[in-house]
Amino acid sequence: LVERRTKSQMEIVTSERTYRSNLQILVDIYMKTLSGPNPAAPHASICSPNTIQSIFSNVELILNLSNELLSKIEKRMKVMNTGFFLADIFVEFTPFFKLYIQ
Repeated sequence: LVERRTKSQMEIVTSERTYRSNLQILVDIYMKTLSGPNPAAPHASICSPNTIQSIFSNVELILNLSNELLSKIEKRMKVMNTGFFLADIFVEFTPFFKLYIQ
């Protein structure tokens, strides 16, 4: 039972790391590029702020949430080598998950 739980928890950690990495790419490459200057019209950005908001919505806030969540999980992992528990961390973050539906 402990081995299955540990394997499941490691999958959560691995998935969250990948998710965070992909969000970082989304912000650093796509969002910043589209927000940046337009080579055809240097006085304007490629996309308007409204368009950026429509496309990317809360992605930066979600990235921050993912960073915080992963940080707490990784700290827990260091304290408890095997069979660590994560439920309380997810309960703590539950109010912030509403960012995903806004």
